[in-house]
Amino acid sequence: MKTMKELIHSYYDWLKETVEIKTVNEHLEVTTPFLDRNNDAIQFYLKQEKDGTIHFSDDGFFLNELEFEGIHFKTPKRKQILNDILFQHHLQIDEYGAITTTATAEDFNLKKHFYIQGLKSIDDLYVTNRNNVTGIFSEEVALLLEKENINYISDIKLAGRSGFDHKIDFIFPSGKKIPERYLMVVNNANKSTTADKLFLWNDIKGSRKKNNEMYVMLDDKNHKVDDKIIQAYKEYGIHPFTWTEKNNLVKAIKQTG
Repeated sequence: MKTMKELIHSYYDWLKETVEIKTVNEHLEVTTPFLDRNNDAIQFYLKQEKDGTIHFSDDGFFLNELEFEGIHFKTPKRKQILNDILFQHHLQIDEYGAITTTATAEDFNLKKHFYIQGLKSIDDLYVTNRNNVTGIFSEEVALLLEKENINYISDIKLAGRSGFDHKIDFIFPSGKKIPERYLMVVNNANKSTTADKLFLWNDIKGSRKKNNEMYVMLDDKNHKVDDKIIQAYKEYGIHPFTWTEKNNLVKAIKQTG
């Protein structure tokens, strides 16, 4: 069995080995190992100006795909959701509908991290293509916590050892004998989203209080959750729960609180 350090290093090696870069006219086409909702690799384009500024663009792909599936951002609710994602990840939408950001050589890695996370979050907005917009999974989790009178703070950014900031969906108050507890919501539990959460946990846990706990809530209403995903979280000391096990999550939070 691999040690924790070996598992962490294997994740970094996986990132390095699976990124593909190809020259397309004046741009570099970057193919990442992270998957969209259709299990296709997430791609974006880079262009460096003479002054060193680096431009990121998805060439309009993600918003066009959502439009194709009938997801339009004309209602106040959807506009707010999209604008929140753009703000949290330092992104913009240009006049052609492309999702963009800019970076310098100094902050390139940080901006790339935010950019990929932002694309993934926008891609997840396909779940709003339901008759009831309040059915968004994270909102369902929030309603569950409120129903159970569990106090929480939502959408907080925490800095990791890497220097990257990570958005935490829910944080529960800590105390003298109560650990700091985090809850991440996962709409589509696949290899890509799992690797993302494992990196997040290993990046922030060493920079926070010694006694802290991480939970994940996995949507098994709309997606089948593989047992290997569950085991992967457990290997990293994360407590996984599916929506059908939501009562067990509530019990775990109340027991530690």
